[in-house]
Amino acid sequence: MIATALLAILAGVGYHALSPDERARLRRRVAHVANRLARLARQEVLTSWAAIRARPVVIAAPALAAVSGIVFLGMLFGRGALTDPMTLVAWGASLGPTTTNGAWWRLATSAFVPRGIVTLTVNAIALVEIGVLVERRVGRLALLAAFSSAAVLANVLNLWIEPLAVSSGASGGVCGVYGLLFALMMADRRSGSNQLISADNVRRFVTMSIVILAVNIADDGVGTVAECAGVVTGFAFGLATARHAQDGARRVCLALVTAAGITLVAAATRGRIVDVRPEIQRLVELERRTATMYQASVGNFKKNHTNLDALMQVIEQTIVPALQEADARVKSLQGVPREERPRVGAAREYLRLRVESWSLRARGLRETSAPVGAITSAEAAARYKASLQVLGRADSAERMALQLLSRISI
Repeated sequence: MIATALLAILAGVGYHALSPDERARLRRRVAHVANRLARLARQEVLTSWAAIRARPVVIAAPALAAVSGIVFLGMLFGRGALTDPMTLVAWGASLGPTTTNGAWWRLATSAFVPRGIVTLTVNAIALVEIGVLVERRVGRLALLAAFSSAAVLANVLNLWIEPLAVSSGASGGVCGVYGLLFALMMADRRSGSNQLISADNVRRFVTMSIVILAVNIADDGVGTVAECAGVVTGFAFGLATARHAQDGARRVCLALVTAAGITLVAAATRGRIVDVRPEIQRLVELERRTATMYQASVGNFKKNHTNLDALMQVIEQTIVPALQEADARVKSLQGVPREERPRVGAAREYLRLRVESWSLRARGLRETSAPVGAITSAEAAARYKASLQVLGRADSAERMALQLLSRISI
């Protein structure tokens, strides 16, 4: 978003720096490019429609594109902003802590949750044009198997690479269809057929591939490594079906079972991913609650002129045990992503410093309120000075702890 705004500002500054003649030439060039893109889009729509209407009738490829379109309409008119990642999660996108804690179905549903109109349109065009050709070549079973396996495997890899990123969109599945297409084109070339590798088809495939690749790389839905895995998955399905048409269904099922096994192993070894943000928020609330409790106790002490025993009991019997319990809870967290481990370490350091600060405060208060007895004035002054030093160390530890909490709670 920020990069887009900066590019727009730079483009505006550059445009105003041009002379009137240069601006006119630039406008003509932009209009020329826009007209060519409009003609290309119209040609692609007509070609797609003709491909759909041709015989035999195809169902799977248009249906995959239609499901994403229906979900996008639901998001558009539903609650939540389209730019909010939590809206995507609400509609079935994959998020590490959510998916790995019982919502594994999101690995499949996230393929039908588009991140925007641009990626939805580009991937729909790919599914309709390329998917239709592939479906007519090897059947809907092979197409659906390649798309779904590639999409799910891509999302599993995203859990490994970016466990806290929201993963959605059909790019992983589309890459699987492309991999299937490449395998079929290779098989056609070996057999001397030009069913898929005619000059017109190759020219269209190259142009579309460049556009689709650029859009999906720019999108954050699925990482580039995961998309490459999608291509490999689709290619494997193509190798399993292209040269063995007589038992293609059996080979597709075998490839599907193999892909499912690989996906299950990758998902199982990934394991549970924990989101540390709720735990950090609990620490913020604990700090607020204990500080309020202590201030209330101090106010009661000043108002009623009682001794300091009640104040020290609040620290030693309530505040410090609560912090120690929180530290044990943070220490027991399992499945913390690698990039979040420094944050967890900082949280534990905050708790250590906070326990130290409260313990020192209780000690300083106890030394301040200790009976003087039969000691000299010099000894009393030394004791008082020592208690002030202890309270000063408590204040220093408290400042460092609060700075850490402020840093990790952002």
